[in-house]
Amino acid sequence: MAMIEDNDPINFYLEALIPNSAGNEHRGGADMVREYMFRAFEHQDPNKSKVFLVTRLNRVLEIPREATLNDILDGTRWPRDDPSPFKDWSKKPRRAKRGERDGPVVEDGGVVLFVIPNRYTKAWCGVAHSTSVS
Repeated sequence: MAMIEDNDPINFYLEALIPNSAGNEHRGGADMVREYMFRAFEHQDPNKSKVFLVTRLNRVLEIPREATLNDILDGTRWPRDDPSPFKDWSKKPRRAKRGERDGPVVEDGGVVLFVIPNRYTKAWCGVAHSTSVS
């Protein structure tokens, strides 16, 4: 978990967090460390992976790496008068019922983001959408 300031882009944290977490997996020997590092850099590369957020109403939103925490909190809000700035990968997005509000899932005081390699994006989005997050 990384502490994100309101106006810092999430990519700033992804660049440091992903290789650090992969580098901590040293128990399996040199071959395992190399494999973890390869996967970490795949997740870190914006051309090879995407960042997603699953909302409380189970919308699966692609979050640009340049987005800030403020952008995420504002962009995931639903209902809204303007279109969401984030691509919705949900197969059948559920819209808020009257009086119901949508936004990011917050766990332990933080917003949960998922970094998924492009080759798994469609499959992951289908699974993420069909799994309840509440």
